[in-house]
Amino acid sequence: KTPVLLVHGDSDRAIPLSNAREAAAAVGDGRLETLPGLGHLAHEERPEEVAAIIRPFMEARI
Repeated sequence: KTPVLLVHGDSDRAIPLSNAREAAAAVGDGRLETLPGLGHLAHEERPEEVAAIIRPFMEARI
């Protein structure tokens, strides 16, 4: 029952988007946020955008 947020670049060639969708669906409270045009290192490509997705998810849980 632990909430899970997956942030995934839709151009990730290391982990297919279908795998991220399956992983999010496999957990009871899983959520997937997809970032268009970003690859496997989305957090390095656009750190502010990734942080803007993660921050409210975390703040809602503290």
